[in-house]
Amino acid sequence: MKKALTDTGLIKKADEAGATKRKSSGKKGGKAAPSSVSAPKARKTKSKPKKTAEPKKPRKQGGKGRPFQAHSWPTYAPGNKAPRSYSEEELKGIVKKAAKAANTRLRALEKKGLADKAPAYKSISGILKMERPRFKESTAKMTKEELTKEFLKLREFIGMKTSTMTGYKEWNENKVQAARDMGFTGTPDELAYLFNRYMTDKYEALFGSDIIYQSIVSNNIDKLGLEQIGKEYQANIEKDISRGERLLQLYRARQGRK
Repeated sequence: MKKALTDTGLIKKADEAGATKRKSSGKKGGKAAPSSVSAPKARKTKSKPKKTAEPKKPRKQGGKGRPFQAHSWPTYAPGNKAPRSYSEEELKGIVKKAAKAANTRLRALEKKGLADKAPAYKSISGILKMERPRFKESTAKMTKEELTKEFLKLREFIGMKTSTMTGYKEWNENKVQAARDMGFTGTPDELAYLFNRYMTDKYEALFGSDIIYQSIVSNNIDKLGLEQIGKEYQANIEKDISRGERLLQLYRARQGRK
């Protein structure tokens, strides 16, 4: 009987069904049969193209971490030519850049308390007729004549050694050394004080800058009493003026005029 069933294929099918059942039940309770399926391969990530390093742009002058560096006049006026050699548009560009740089120098001198000490500052203050001088940075509406005038003022100021902090320091050190070589025994601060006090238009008109300078470096400025002499001289001038006015009044009275 079994042989007949085997020949007919019925037992084989039953055995196969039982094997399938045992295989499926093994997944739930026991260990799963080892799989012949290979693990998935790792995906290849595409490497991003490396960015080429761009050349660094030059840092702007001024501001935090960017100390201002003074440049000579040809930096602003290429070729260092006369103003008439430039076109109106070129002049606008030159004046605008130079004015910005010049104003930076002026503010630096003010910040260090050198507005009344640096010759360049005092000079341009008189030229511009401003106590705190500033150049015009806006050039859009300027005529060529106005641009030329600003060009000349800027060229003079930027060309002065004492328009920069470094230039002023060097100039002052040379001045102090020259005074000491001629006998001055005071400190640099004392020398600066005496220059500011006596090297003025008022005293230079009365005595001349040479006499004042010699008096300072020879340590005799206070002994000579230039200030008292100046006051007496001014009083005499005022007296002479009042006398002249009185004489004129008397002369007019004699002629019957007021």
